[in-house]
Amino acid sequence: MTITLNLPPDMELYLIQRAEEKGISVEDYILEILTEHISKDMKS
Repeated sequence: MTITLNLPPDMELYLIQRAEEKGISVEDYILEILTEHISKDMKS
């Protein structure tokens, strides 16, 4: 699935920086965040 998000510039910069720190793409970092959030939500 492809989703397009229009993010505020500060949020975009934050995501880029965190992804670079982890050595992964922004797309992979966002998928990681969503996966963690959704799996926590599904457990409750």
